[in-house]
Amino acid sequence: MKNLHNFHVLFWLKKTSVKRDETIPIYARIKVDGIPADISTKESTLEAFWHSDLGRLNPRLKQAKDINETLNDIEADISIAFKELKKEGRSITAQAVKLRYLGKDKPVLTVNDLMTYHRENDLKKLASGTAKNYGATEEYIRRFVKNEFKTKDLYLAQIDYSFVVKFENYLRDCPSLRKCQPLSNNGIMKQFTKVCR
Repeated sequence: MKNLHNFHVLFWLKKTSVKRDETIPIYARIKVDGIPADISTKESTLEAFWHSDLGRLNPRLKQAKDINETLNDIEADISIAFKELKKEGRSITAQAVKLRYLGKDKPVLTVNDLMTYHRENDLKKLASGTAKNYGATEEYIRRFVKNEFKTKDLYLAQIDYSFVVKFENYLRDCPSLRKCQPLSNNGIMKQFTKVCR
């Protein structure tokens, strides 16, 4: 059974942040199962121009068209973010939708995504002597994926035990990154261990 979520987007004026020109910022409120997350639309308007029932500027006003179109685009993009999370089977909250919409929750779906995520988030936790060797491991993985699967990247869902065995065999037979330093059994195990962590 699919998880059903109560999801909607509404726009509102943040009246606690009136600007010097007396315009008020327009915010989007994402609600998933009654729990909200707010996002600035980077738009603002005078309170007299706002139509609260529509959650848009009064459409009769000449200046309303551009801002209302922007709000429509924002609502559509937020809905796309919600649908993407749902399709991926990820946990759906208002905050998760907000992060996806803002591009701050790039999903880790492929080998290259995982290596980038590791480099940006986990590498700094390692001792410098250990961290410096990860570049070589990444290069071996890239070469293996290209050689074995004839592609530049691979979905993580495709990785199984046979991938691990084939990678170990590849390390035993592939040319080393430095011709003057061929991979010894110890070197192969170090590369292999980093991948299997």
